[in-house]
Amino acid sequence: MTTRCSYCREMGHNVRTCDRDSSEAAEMRISYERVQKLATRANTQRVHAIERGDLSEVNMSTEVIDSRDRDGKVTFMIQERVHEPSYPLPRLPPLSEQVQPVSNVTNVVPKSLVKIQGILFENSQDIPEGLYKQLMDALVIKG
Repeated sequence: MTTRCSYCREMGHNVRTCDRDSSEAAEMRISYERVQKLATRANTQRVHAIERGDLSEVNMSTEVIDSRDRDGKVTFMIQERVHEPSYPLPRLPPLSEQVQPVSNVTNVVPKSLVKIQGILFENSQDIPEGLYKQLMDALVIKG
């Protein structure tokens, strides 16, 4: 793993071998921090999108990279990076097998059954306990 200098934030060396003067290093740190905030914000938004169910960015991250301009001066930029999954992803069955058809016939409950169940519930104090339980079990409405 390549190191990043804690003095100027450039990759490839450490504070002991840094040849930047203090004003240049301070400028570079400010630039790095500004770009790092953008990368952190992008990664946070990506996490929130994944939590909402958008899995299009699961294996992506935004990172800060070093770049040199024409004068050889280091500038910091953000870069989108695609990572290989760290675990094998299971193959999903075709969508036609994932979605179960909904039949309106199975979900229709006659109003008369709902009314009978309501009447039984309202008068549960007047009906013997064993009889009430049998009647309610017979009227179980599965939805």
